[in-house]
Amino acid sequence: MSTFIDLNGRDFQKKIETCSFKETILQVDDSVETIVKILSSLKKDLPLCLLPKTFPAQKKIEIEKRLLNFNLEKASLLFLTSGTTHEPKIVQLSKQALFFSALNGHDDFNLKSSDCYGLNLPFHHIAGVMVLLRAYVSNALLSYDTNLATHLSLVSTQLVRNLPKPGTKVLLGGGPIPLALCQKASEHGVELFTTYGMTETASQVTVHHFSIDDRQLLLGHPLKGRELKIDASGEILVKGKTLFCGYLGEKREQEDWFYTKDIGRYTEKGLEVLGRKDRMFISGGENIYPEEIEKAFLEHPSIFAALVKGIEDQELGRKCIAYYAAQDELCPHSLKEFLRQRLPSYKIPKELIFSITSSGKGMVSLV
Repeated sequence: MSTFIDLNGRDFQKKIETCSFKETILQVDDSVETIVKILSSLKKDLPLCLLPKTFPAQKKIEIEKRLLNFNLEKASLLFLTSGTTHEPKIVQLSKQALFFSALNGHDDFNLKSSDCYGLNLPFHHIAGVMVLLRAYVSNALLSYDTNLATHLSLVSTQLVRNLPKPGTKVLLGGGPIPLALCQKASEHGVELFTTYGMTETASQVTVHHFSIDDRQLLLGHPLKGRELKIDASGEILVKGKTLFCGYLGEKREQEDWFYTKDIGRYTEKGLEVLGRKDRMFISGGENIYPEEIEKAFLEHPSIFAALVKGIEDQELGRKCIAYYAAQDELCPHSLKEFLRQRLPSYKIPKELIFSITSSGKGMVSLV
């Protein structure tokens, strides 16, 4: 296999032109063949639903039946939402939204024809596809060898496991981002861009060029063609040229605000995400966002996973408790003192429960 992939090279363009794949569903892997089929479908305006390679056969049949019931003329690529509690929704993205997103990122990320974008995200997620499209519109090369990459898109877990070489530009998103991790990467010489986005907005809505002097995790301001506001309940609303054209079976307009179910603050410094609306609970009359507390746990050098939730309590309504995973159990008093330096007193968990497994199995890991 070649070290680099040139999407705009003559040989690769010929593969795209001669590709005979015309199915509506593609179970993707990380192969060049998958890349060819995705780009060929986009170029030929053939709608394509991207599923994981391991997607169950019976579930695939169900998706096929759902696709047959609707007109897909506005959709270019379709992605499944996570569907953790309900049947997955199918997000429809137009070619216009996808390429507008690819063409209009942060100026300082500055992907050029002399650069190389690392291929290390799955193509059934919007982030993986956007790596392809950003490289395509900028004439940059691609490589499976991330050590050769000048640019990477990562989630926090990947950054924890392997710090890229100094000078690498890293777009970091896809979930909670610990501030301590960003500071560590910056000290290592990695140039970080923290971002907020989702499948429904063809990836990025906001981006922040992280500075080693930052003392809070910010996600920046809306990029070109995107808008953002916070409603009275604290929910983040977005719209713009990258907005999806509806879930399968639902129509929507780009002029309509999309309710993200994320809770946040937006100031002149940029966007800060506090948590998910559906995870928030009230304890003693105060709104508690578990993600905020979990992030504080992860700033402790010995803790690598945390899960915060509210359980029924006669006095408080919901009592805040926390599970944490570490190599060794920590002194509860010392841990609470550590948290008090980062959180107001009403957000300090009433109970701290040490995970008996070194992996933190069964917990939500935010790193």
